[in-house]
Amino acid sequence: MVKKINIAYIIDQLGTGGTERQLKLLIDNLDQNKFEASLFLLRGEKKHPLKPDNAKIHLLNINSLISFDGLLKLYKLSRLLKKRKFQIVQTFFQDSAIAGVLAGKMAGVKRIVVSVRDMLFWAKPVSLRVYQIAMKMSDRILVNSKSVKEKIRPLCGNKRIQIIYNGIFTGKEFQKNKKAKDALKEEFNIGNLPIVVLVSNCNRKVKRVDLLIECIPHVIENIPAFFLIVGDGWMRPFFEERVTELKFGKYVKFTGLRNDVENILAGADMALNTSDSEGFSNSVMEAMRAGLPVIATDVSGNKELVQDGITGLLFKQGDVDDLRVKILSLLKNREFADKLGENGKLSIEKRFDVNIIMQQYMNLYESLIDLR
Repeated sequence: MVKKINIAYIIDQLGTGGTERQLKLLIDNLDQNKFEASLFLLRGEKKHPLKPDNAKIHLLNINSLISFDGLLKLYKLSRLLKKRKFQIVQTFFQDSAIAGVLAGKMAGVKRIVVSVRDMLFWAKPVSLRVYQIAMKMSDRILVNSKSVKEKIRPLCGNKRIQIIYNGIFTGKEFQKNKKAKDALKEEFNIGNLPIVVLVSNCNRKVKRVDLLIECIPHVIENIPAFFLIVGDGWMRPFFEERVTELKFGKYVKFTGLRNDVENILAGADMALNTSDSEGFSNSVMEAMRAGLPVIATDVSGNKELVQDGITGLLFKQGDVDDLRVKILSLLKNREFADKLGENGKLSIEKRFDVNIIMQQYMNLYESLIDLR
C-alpha cells in the first residue's frame, strides 16, 4: 500500500472569495488514494458554505499572531503538525503564511508552500516586509498567474516561484441556455432587454463597481440593456444611491450575494470585469465557461485570460468611455459577441479544466516529497 502524502492547508478564515473557492476545489478533487488533506483555520467558522468536504477541519482561534495567546496557539499548532507527521504545509493569505511558515519550521515539516494569489494591492510597507520574510523562509512560492509571479519576484530573491492557474469545472451544464435566461427575466422583470452581468464584491474600491455605475447611463441612451450587479459589501448603499441620482434604476439591479451565480451567468448575454487589479479572475473564467462574451479591464492578470478581440475584449483601466464603447460594440454586433463567447468557452476548456489543473497540483506535491 502506497503511503499517502499528508498535507496541511492553512488559511486565515473561510469567506466567499475566489481563493476560498479554489481551495475547496483543490482539496475536494485530490486523489484520496495518494493524498490526505487537513484544513487549519486561524479564525472564523468551521461550518462555512465553502468548507471542503474531503478534509479534516481544525479551528485554531488565533485572532492575533502578536499576542501571548496567539504565540501559544502557534506553538500548539507546531506540535500538532509534528505529531501527525505532515509532510507539506501550504498557506493562503498573509497571516496564514506567517503562521504556517513559523509553525511548520518548528515542527520540522519538510516542505512549506506559500500561495500568493493577488497583486498585493492591499499591502502596506510593514505587512509587505513580514510577508516577504515568510515567502523567503518557504520552500516554494505558488502563484496563479504570470502577473503575480512578476509582481512578487523582487520580494523573493532566488526563491523558486511556480505557476498553477485557477481551475474550473467545465461542461454543458454551465453554458448559457434559454431556461436560465427565462428565469432571470421572470425574477427581475427584465422583458426582452439584453442582460449584462458584473460579478463583484462591493467591499473593495479596487473592484471599480463605480466605473460601471457611471457608464450605464451612456450605454442605455444608445441601446437599452439590463445590468445585474452580483455581490454585496459596505459600498453597495452608495452605489445604489448613485443609481437613484442618475435616474436609471429600472435598468439595473443589485442582487446581493447569490449561491446561483452559475445560473445567472447561464442566463446572461454579456459579462464584465471592471477591476483595477486582478491576479487571475475566477468570475471572468466562469463567464467565459458559460460562453459569454467578456469585457475586462486591460490589467495584466486579465490579459493572461482574455485575448483581446479573440476570446473577449479588453478596455483601458479606469476609462468609462472605453468601457461604454466596448459594451455598445457587442450590443450592436451580436454575431461578433457570440463568436467571442464561443472562443472563450473553448479556451477555458482547453487550458483550465479542473482535471488539467489538479494533475499539476498532484505533480507538484509528489515532486516536493521526492526532493527529500
